[in-house]
Amino acid sequence: MDHLIWRKLGVVALLLALPFVVHVGASGRTVVNGEVVSEYNVNYLGILLAVVGLAMAVGIVLRRSLSSRLDAPPTPAWVRAVAALLAVLGVAQAAIQADLLKI
Repeated sequence: MDHLIWRKLGVVALLLALPFVVHVGASGRTVVNGEVVSEYNVNYLGILLAVVGLAMAVGIVLRRSLSSRLDAPPTPAWVRAVAALLAVLGVAQAAIQADLLKI
């Protein structure tokens, strides 16, 4: 069961890290008299991956067990805590990729 935990958490972490490497979106800058007056940068793939990662992380947090068996042991508390942290990072990632937050 430990390999299943690490696999699911690893997939969520990969989905949240991938938008920093891959950019599929739009960006633009408006310059008037040599000064930047507006700038935007939206990564559509990053938003999609952040939402998928957020959904997976919330699913891990809310499920009683990572297995579909009825007699499976409950999900350990540390796994739920890590998944909750990844869910918060998913919300932040979606906001960053939608250009609502600047880092």
